Amino acid sequence: MRTPPRPLALLAVAVLLPGTALLAAGSAASSPGRTVPACAALDRLRIPASVMSLPTTGGRVTAATTTSAVVSGQTIEYCQVDADLHPVDPAAPAIKMRVALPHGWNR
Repeated sequence: MRTPPRPLALLAVAVLLPGTALLAAGSAASSPGRTVPACAALDRLRIPASVMSLPTTGGRVTAATTTSAVVSGQTIEYCQVDADLHPVDPAAPAIKMRVALPHGWNR
């Protein structure tokens, strides 16, 4: 019996949060009481296959930029991370994903 595919959003969180937590915790941008994602440090980050819940050969962050948007009249900043996940089949195209990590996230 084949299991249904998991939503990509859940996969994105599972993939990026472990590596991001380590980078943010060790970055100079972190201060007591506030954790800021180190966007520049995420760029080109390799994502090991072992942290993914689905079979892949790993992945790589293709871009990580600090971005702002207006939400409910307030300007918020977040780290927009784009990544390619590499399927097990080498002939298959990369799976493109995007996740927004808010400043002050709780890991």
